[in-house]
Amino acid sequence: MGSDILPAISVIVPVYNVEPYLHRCVESILQQTFTDFELILVDDGSPDNCPAICDQYAAQDKRVHVIHQKNGGLSAARNAGIDWAFAHSDSEWITFVDSDDWVHERYLEKLYKAADLCQVDLCACEFQAIQEGEDVPTNKESTPQKMSVKFFYSLEQTKIHTISAWAKIYRKKQWENIRFPFDRIHEDRFTTHKLIFQNEYIGIVYEKLYYYYLSEQSILRSAWTPKRLDDLQAVKEQFEYFEKRKLYEAWKKTAVSHLGVLCGMLKDISKSSPYYETYHPILKKQLRKALREYRKKIDLPIKKYGYIYDMAYPFWMRQYWRVQKILKLLHLK
Repeated sequence: MGSDILPAISVIVPVYNVEPYLHRCVESILQQTFTDFELILVDDGSPDNCPAICDQYAAQDKRVHVIHQKNGGLSAARNAGIDWAFAHSDSEWITFVDSDDWVHERYLEKLYKAADLCQVDLCACEFQAIQEGEDVPTNKESTPQKMSVKFFYSLEQTKIHTISAWAKIYRKKQWENIRFPFDRIHEDRFTTHKLIFQNEYIGIVYEKLYYYYLSEQSILRSAWTPKRLDDLQAVKEQFEYFEKRKLYEAWKKTAVSHLGVLCGMLKDISKSSPYYETYHPILKKQLRKALREYRKKIDLPIKKYGYIYDMAYPFWMRQYWRVQKILKLLHLK
């Protein structure tokens, strides 16, 4: 190792073109109440001043390590951090923070203590999406819960995000044979379920300790391109994984997620998009087919999943909502 510190946790932060947000992210980590960690900043060929900022932090704080590499995308950056943690660190745990996000000052402390209390190899917390100018939520203290992964990855569990790699702490050995996929977006959907189902139980902290930043830049990134189809490939692989292992509740959760992914794509392809005429009809057809098939196996009431029906059958759903409104006015509902 490059220092005398034997950190408990490796915090991996992939860095690319986030100069306005990088200080906030790094400072939130360096100011943690839990100090037994190392921070691995992976400069993924960032074209702005981020590489220099990373080097400045490394010069100021011996807990900070910097990797400079050619741009390879988020997966490549995270994988580089994981590989470094295995090759150069005696850390026992790994967590990820995206470089435009930030964390509560007790993020590491609470997840680390919860994992120890619950005697688990993976622990997750709630997150809060925050736009510019919005206030950070105030957390109410909670007692960590030990939860079976089968319940965690079911339709009944809705408070903790199952797909994201962040807002979780993993025992490092969980990553020995798993890495993020090369040259894919939606990399978390390809990967996180494999980590989760290495366990029988995980720890849960019902507090919003991770802050996901909704920037103008991230909104612009949501413009649809065919690369977004990676998400459907990830869903396909999830189905295969759960079917092979007879994890039917997880399969149901993935089915609803699949419908949501298709709805999101249809919403994001604007009529002015060069891809609209080619992909919109195909995705609409896929949504209707999937909805018909899943309704045979899963209860999908309109009251709860109306947004899916609205996207699949907009004309008929407009009539449905008109009738519901009239019935309500007549007090017959």
